[in-house]
Amino acid sequence: MSLSSISATLPSSVKFGAVGALGTLLNLAIMALLIEKTATPTGYASFMATEVSIIHNFFINNCWTFGSRQLQSSLLNRFVRFHLIALFSLVVNVSITLALVRLGIWYLPAQALGILGAWIINYTTSNQLVFHDTTRPNV
Repeated sequence: MSLSSISATLPSSVKFGAVGALGTLLNLAIMALLIEKTATPTGYASFMATEVSIIHNFFINNCWTFGSRQLQSSLLNRFVRFHLIALFSLVVNVSITLALVRLGIWYLPAQALGILGAWIINYTTSNQLVFHDTTRPNV
């Protein structure tokens, strides 16, 4: 069994989660780099790290997670919609992160919990509003 045949059988939620996990690692690495090496304030570092991971996640999800779907909208249209959804979840992410840091939780676990909250919003809305398969009815 090849990697591509295994990939083809995975549900989109699993693929979206895998992309999110990669995006999370990228996010945490960028955040740690910004805070530890450049003394960037936590809120700014969280924002920048999340923005980079949003862009990364869109392109991987577009090609791999939802690449086999019949999509009606253009790449630019999907990117804008994905980004708008992600920007809302960015506010959720940064808010959770800052609240937990203020409660005394170390910034990396706080950021990871913020990412989890954002992931829930991202998958449910992206699945229906960005990468909706035009051959399948809305559920």
